Amino acid sequence: MASRPRLSAEARRRQLVGAAARVFARYGLSGATTRAIADEAEVAEALIYRHFPSKQALFVACVEATSTHLLQAFRTILDRHPADPEAAISEMLTFARALIERDASLAKMVFIVGAELNEPDVQAAWQPHQSAVIALLADAIRTWRTAGALPASTPPRALAWTLFGAFLSLALMRQSGVLGELDVPSTRRMVRALLPGSGSAG
Repeated sequence: MASRPRLSAEARRRQLVGAAARVFARYGLSGATTRAIADEAEVAEALIYRHFPSKQALFVACVEATSTHLLQAFRTILDRHPADPEAAISEMLTFARALIERDASLAKMVFIVGAELNEPDVQAAWQPHQSAVIALLADAIRTWRTAGALPASTPPRALAWTLFGAFLSLALMRQSGVLGELDVPSTRRMVRALLPGSGSAG
């Protein structure tokens, strides 16, 4: 049997994080084992410990990888729509929906992370990303207010948390088997209903 090409340390970490996310989604943090993760990644179990000191550290890496990807994507989308909140938020929701639909483990991980937030290292991994998303959305809302796209009375952080909740609800829709109900037209209608001063939801 031909040997597989040797991966760089960074590529190996990405491989292990991807395999771990699927196993954590399947069994939860307590039910997952490093042996199961190694089997999923098709590597020796000892290889995991060359890159991560513990199963918990690997779980934290999964949280950080997913959160960082989502934050970077949202920032890129917001930069494209500096004066159009409906377009920006609709595109972010559409992106998040496609991501959750494509990756079955992602929706499950949302709930697993929520259940593990009492763990200090999980909380330490998640909270900065959550705070960064809220700050990013609140800054965008302030920009939209300045541009006249939203009423001056719009509360930036309150609306940011409302929008963040809408993103998290996609995971519940995925797990409930109703994600297909949120197509592009319905996303636009929902965004119009969420945005103050945007008129009827239609």
